[in-house]
Amino acid sequence: MMDGFERYVDDLAFGDVDGDVSDTTVQKRRTDLSAFSDWLAAERDVHNCEDVSNRDIRRYIEHLNDEGYAESTIKSGIYTSISAALTHLFREGVIEQNPARKTSASDVGTIIKTSLTTREKKRRAERGATDHLTNGQVYELAEDH
Repeated sequence: MMDGFERYVDDLAFGDVDGDVSDTTVQKRRTDLSAFSDWLAAERDVHNCEDVSNRDIRRYIEHLNDEGYAESTIKSGIYTSISAALTHLFREGVIEQNPARKTSASDVGTIIKTSLTTREKKRRAERGATDHLTNGQVYELAEDH
């Protein structure tokens, strides 16, 4: 996990962020931020919290959607962990910009709804470039009714 995220989790565990939080919350945030760190390193070649961009966050949301995570899990779980960590690091002066500031929870829902899953992309590629019925298909449907 990135050093900045590790610092946030430590601060959270010691009650320096939101007061006393449960061990479950601390562990959930650790898990979410560790997975985000791993993805950033592997997919975006980002290894420091100060290098995380809003685009990275949005791409990660699309990735999670692609992996089949439920919108509620992404929105109120994973994104909340990322946003809280980056906001804390910004307030503490660890990072100069807060990339999570540009993406709200409602934006997360929009990103999810507008991103295509791998399965959808594959179906569209197999069908070809068109997403509409051909004239022949329209006539067939009309004749059936």
